[in-house]
Amino acid sequence: SETAMGGLVVATILSVLLVAVALQSGPFSKVRALVPMASLMWYLTTLVACYWLHAPLLADGVIVPAISEMGISTSGRLMYRVGFGFC
Repeated sequence: SETAMGGLVVATILSVLLVAVALQSGPFSKVRALVPMASLMWYLTTLVACYWLHAPLLADGVIVPAISEMGISTSGRLMYRVGFGFC
């Protein structure tokens, strides 16, 4: 949907800005501590979003699909690629 795509674009821009600010700050800056936390948030958000997008395609009896299987659907593929690309 357009709302999800807009959120993905905003999150991408904020992540790039965070890395740019972290690079400009000194080596012992507190801003640099936010970069690994942002990576963890990308990872968790990507897992949740891909699982939610893949839920209608789950086979009977499967509760948690393989991580690579969650990027099969057309809608999940973009989230899978962008999300794990930013991790």
